[in-house]
Amino acid sequence: MFTNKIAPELTQPLWDGVAVNGGRAVITQDGKTLTLAQQGMALLSVQTVTTAVAAITFNNMDTTYDEYILEFNNASPSVNNSNIYVQYVTNGSVNSSANYNWHVDISVMATSTVSSNGGTSGYIYAAAATSNTAGWGTQGRIHFYNMGATNPVKYWTVFTVASGGQCIGSGYFNGSALFNGIQISTTGNFTSGTFRLYGVRSV
Repeated sequence: MFTNKIAPELTQPLWDGVAVNGGRAVITQDGKTLTLAQQGMALLSVQTVTTAVAAITFNNMDTTYDEYILEFNNASPSVNNSNIYVQYVTNGSVNSSANYNWHVDISVMATSTVSSNGGTSGYIYAAAATSNTAGWGTQGRIHFYNMGATNPVKYWTVFTVASGGQCIGSGYFNGSALFNGIQISTTGNFTSGTFRLYGVRSV
């Protein structure tokens, strides 16, 4: 417990301690035990590319969480200046229908230019012109909403940065569909990168 001696009425409790129980961090506050998942955000899965792969897939994205966050760290393609795309998955099957409505603004740092891109396609536009040079892969996050249920509408937001520029965008899937996974792909293969999936839910 932290005591504010100047204004005692503002005294606030602090965490008593953090421990690891069964692989999950546990926070203790004033005798109460709470897992990090109960606090809102949980790391669900990590996939690290050690040998070249064509795509990365995450499954089991159900209604347990209100929101899912995909995090990229140094995701590099085998083909230089390749974009990165994401598609929804239903029970292992990738949805490539032209129902993805998206818009991104791409800011190119080298030329200080901004271009607006968008349309309807069979994918989510996730990152622009990623270099295949070691250490120059894509970084950033995509947020997914309303997974694991037919309704409501599936929305996403994108914030990524790569050698080809910074992407800020959003979109939605036009139609009622139940998605419980995502697949990340590029031109050729991924040669490096760490991909993390988080779940976020109301406490």
